Amino acid sequence: DERMLVFGGSTEGGASAELWSLDCSSGAPTKWNWNDETNTTFVGSTMSGPVPSNRTSHAAAITGYGASAAMIICGGQGTKGAILSDAWVLSPLGGEARGWRRLDWGGTFPLRRCRHSLAVVNGLAIVYSGYDGASIIDAHHSLFAAPLDIATNGTANEGDEVEQWAAEEPVSVEDLPKELRAKALASTMPLAMAKTLHRFAVAQSPPNDTYIDPDSGFSVFTQTCLKRRPCCGNGCRHCPWGHENVPVYCRERYAAQAQGLLEW
Repeated sequence: DERMLVFGGSTEGGASAELWSLDCSSGAPTKWNWNDETNTTFVGSTMSGPVPSNRTSHAAAITGYGASAAMIICGGQGTKGAILSDAWVLSPLGGEARGWRRLDWGGTFPLRRCRHSLAVVNGLAIVYSGYDGASIIDAHHSLFAAPLDIATNGTANEGDEVEQWAAEEPVSVEDLPKELRAKALASTMPLAMAKTLHRFAVAQSPPNDTYIDPDSGFSVFTQTCLKRRPCCGNGCRHCPWGHENVPVYCRERYAAQAQGLLEW
């Protein structure tokens, strides 16, 4: 099974200690399902033993592969705003005996922090940066590292297909042929360069999904990319659906901006 795990976070009731999984095994995102795994294992048995306290702004990472994989969480901010300094492991993720265990971590610098990052590399948990309740942790004290004493020796089976995502480079002004760039620079029409970039991006084989807006430096979705999904309601520049899901109170403003300027 392919699953995404989410632990804790901010809710209407404050910091949470809930554990949810998103089952992504069915392929199409419309068929993915959320499941509350707070008190149960993936195979349906009830979890017992200690559990982490409610928290938000913590960090989490998955280590290992398959049924023996584990999820690590550390730090965060508690229900009354206290900055937490504990670390926990949930393992084995695919086993009936899955449960939480507090990790006895000791490092060169204090772990107490929130809004930080966490990665697991070769059995070593690495925590970086964060906020300690008073200020952003400075570069000297930012790095925390601790070994993991958990068994996550699952490996990919031969023949298992591992999906890899290769990031596409957005089209930029530098990618334009000289004649197109010169023509756009000489034009007095609004968004002439942006239009040129969009047309060039979608004319590629295969078409590019994004280009860099020459005025803001932000990435912009092309019409080709946006055609793959319904209107998101955010007023995208090249929305092929006429902003049909944009809230009514915003639609007139977006329509006025688009009038005569944008390509649908």
